[in-house]
Amino acid sequence: MAFGKTGLVFKHWRGDYSLARSFWLHYLLVPIVIILAILVAQAIVGSQSRYGEYLGSGSMLALLAAYSWGLVGTWRAAKKAPEAVGGKLVRIFFGAQLVVMIGGVGLALMYMLLSAISGPPH
Repeated sequence: MAFGKTGLVFKHWRGDYSLARSFWLHYLLVPIVIILAILVAQAIVGSQSRYGEYLGSGSMLALLAAYSWGLVGTWRAAKKAPEAVGGKLVRIFFGAQLVVMIGGVGLALMYMLLSAISGPPH
């Protein structure tokens, strides 16, 4: 099961998976899949409908949760990496985290800007 104490969600959160799996699968691929699902759902529902507004707000929360989960688990996996490479990987991963956080802030600003440009819902 994905949510038990031995499930995928908690194992990743604790950093129990390898650094490679945590980074590539949980930190990068999961949010990409969520973004693709959001795009498909918005294409079906339409962003101007009432459901589109709820979808937009909910999708940002889901994406934030996925990024946070991926970030914490990958950070912990990097800290558990063998000491010879673990310290260097933590520093490299910290730099990558900063870049991703800056990108996240940019994404949030773009979302707010697009919401302001499109005006109030009809």
